[in-house]
Amino acid sequence: MKTCSTCGLAKPLDSFGNRKYKQSIGHRASCRGCERANIKKWSAKNADHVRQYRATNRGRQMAYNATNREKLAQQGIEYRKREAVALARKREQKKKQRAENAHHWRIRNPEKRRAQEHRRKAIKLGAPGSYTADEAIQILKDQDQICANPYCRADLRGGNRALDHVISLSRGGSNSADNLQWLCRPCNARKYVLPYDEWIRREAERSHVREIRAVVLHGEAALPPRSDRQAGDAVHRMGHQKTVRRSARCR
Repeated sequence: MKTCSTCGLAKPLDSFGNRKYKQSIGHRASCRGCERANIKKWSAKNADHVRQYRATNRGRQMAYNATNREKLAQQGIEYRKREAVALARKREQKKKQRAENAHHWRIRNPEKRRAQEHRRKAIKLGAPGSYTADEAIQILKDQDQICANPYCRADLRGGNRALDHVISLSRGGSNSADNLQWLCRPCNARKYVLPYDEWIRREAERSHVREIRAVVLHGEAALPPRSDRQAGDAVHRMGHQKTVRRSARCR
């Protein structure tokens, strides 16, 4: 690597020309791009001098070209090879930069990324509807950032959450905001593409088994208060009624 004295950028050595003087060994101080730009700038500023020089030395230039035809052809081949290598390197750098920018964008905008993935899946399955990242965030706020599973109610503020379709896209559900709910990742993994009623029934059985296991191991003191269990059942009934209304709208 070598730093260009004109633009101040560090570039590979093949981006610099060789010194032409015998007593000087190494590469030029300015890169080829800066040298070309300087030549164009000087030529535009001294257009009359350039025109007069070309008219005076046209015959000598033509004679040199005729005498050194093979040398000039070889120089052209080498130049095109260097340009091809430089272009390939630049394309690879741009490709890596785009991939890095896309990775950082996905990290900074998880809701937008999730909305894009759901939109692609809905188009593939022919499911109607769409939603925005703002609508998904509003649904999370409406749930008080708590898992929609009435037998779980886990806190979703730590990032342990997944946006779920109440009626799965593969079962004919829509991709609209009224068919969405936020679950914790374990609940979302257990639900997968199950119908909502079947999933809730399994969650109720699972919760009942946990309560029995807690009584066996630790006694009735390990159970939550009865009022909390009744509240969970009430939440389940409200969620079931809401799902029925959503299903009617999706049909």
